[in-house]
Amino acid sequence: MRSIVYRISKSCFITADMVRHIEGRITILCPTNKDEIHKKVGGQLIKTYMLCILSIIFLYMFADVSLYFTVVVIITLCAVVDSSMHNNLNKLEVQLLNEFLSFIENVKFKFQFDGMIEEALLDAVNEANYSISIHGQIIYDYLKESYAKDRCDYQDICPNHFFLTFYSLCESVIKYGDKKLKDGSLFIKSIGYLKEDINIYVLKQKAVENTFLGLPWICILPIYFLKPMEMWAVSNMPALSSYYNGTLGKMTVLLMAIMSFGMYKIVMNLKYPRGVQNIKKRWVVRLAKNEFIRKLMARYMNVFVGEMRELDKLLRTVVYPYNIVEFCVKRIIISVAVSIVVIVVSISTGMGWWSLVSGIITMLISYYSQVIFIRVKKNIMLMEREDEVIRFQGIILMLMYSDKITVEQILSQLERFAISFKRQIEEMSDKLSYKGSSVFKEMKNKCDFMPFNRIVDGFIACDDMYIYKAFEDVEMDRRYYIEKHKQEKLFFIEQRGAISKFLSFIPLCASILVNLIIPFVLEGMQQLNISNINV
Repeated sequence: MRSIVYRISKSCFITADMVRHIEGRITILCPTNKDEIHKKVGGQLIKTYMLCILSIIFLYMFADVSLYFTVVVIITLCAVVDSSMHNNLNKLEVQLLNEFLSFIENVKFKFQFDGMIEEALLDAVNEANYSISIHGQIIYDYLKESYAKDRCDYQDICPNHFFLTFYSLCESVIKYGDKKLKDGSLFIKSIGYLKEDINIYVLKQKAVENTFLGLPWICILPIYFLKPMEMWAVSNMPALSSYYNGTLGKMTVLLMAIMSFGMYKIVMNLKYPRGVQNIKKRWVVRLAKNEFIRKLMARYMNVFVGEMRELDKLLRTVVYPYNIVEFCVKRIIISVAVSIVVIVVSISTGMGWWSLVSGIITMLISYYSQVIFIRVKKNIMLMEREDEVIRFQGIILMLMYSDKITVEQILSQLERFAISFKRQIEEMSDKLSYKGSSVFKEMKNKCDFMPFNRIVDGFIACDDMYIYKAFEDVEMDRRYYIEKHKQEKLFFIEQRGAISKFLSFIPLCASILVNLIIPFVLEGMQQLNISNINV
């Protein structure tokens, strides 16, 4: 059954991109044979479809089938599908990390006896449960391949940076050997750092789930009760049926649905600032490759050269999956498509020439809102830069005591984990061979983020002293930033939650006010005026 649902969904152009998204993430989180992956994806799809079917039944239980209400239903289903997909995939990741904690603890325990990482990995794989043992086996296989080449591409398939950190740690032990420090083995100590990072992340995810519990659903809940409210109002004041069945009543329902979906998207962006990484829509890529469309986009971008340069820089900063041409194609087509839908629906409700005005306004809102969401992501990424610096510090602590390690190799490892500072790390790595340590001094002048500059200071100091001496303050800095970051993260989650609680109740309050109270008041005043005239 699940495999059949998967095949049908993947062949349907409406659900194909959603299936690719879920399949891509599940393939990384739960790597196994294709049949099992297809069944897992099918299971996720069945849950989502059941929610959609229940939503459709409830929505149409109190309403007639019409064009404008069909648009309302589609908006609701988009929110249902999006929420279900994010929640299910997030639960899978947290479950995997909890299993991973037990796995690396087992590796650490076995490594203490003979100091052989390969044997410790194999023993841990044999004792682990099925899902995490597959990940362990993949890590072991890639480590064996890394003997033959300097760099392995495990980073392309790892579920997240925690797995990549563990892989890099094992790889460094194989290449450079373990180091005995005053307080014990470097590998054991680094495993402790990794476990601490995972625990902090899992606790943060639990805090996010508790803070945002039910808020996305509260945003779209009013849509389900718009028609029941109308039926209740008409049963108490039959004259209101002319309002609800008229143009104004229909447009009110449509606008409430759009507002609810907009609030839902904002709340989801606050809940998952990074979210699951977007994948490219195939239709966008195909259109962007079309020669005629490329020429049109070239002319369009030449008209707004300054804006396009700034936008291209913004897309690179947030590591957006689309390039500037693909984004412009997606931005324009979505805006025009939304505008056409609004015009058609508005005409069906009897708005006349106002339909064109509403379509133009909707198109402008859609056109600019796509960039606004990206700017919001950029601001969130700026607030999470300390997370990345802490990862950098962990990698440096893992490598700096190795006898054969070089600055180039440390930069190469940091490049694997870079997101916010990806451009800076790549620039330093590319220019180091011919500029030497001056590239670090230049970078320090360009970057105004103090925690990152502390790492750059360490690279500058490597010219005059051993690497482990240059970075001797990193452990203390890391401890400080972890404690500071834990406090800030909790505050930031609470702040986002407070904003989301306020936003999520706006559609509910607005639906009661606009769809119930105002019609009652207006109709009551009208009847009062009529009775006064008759008197």
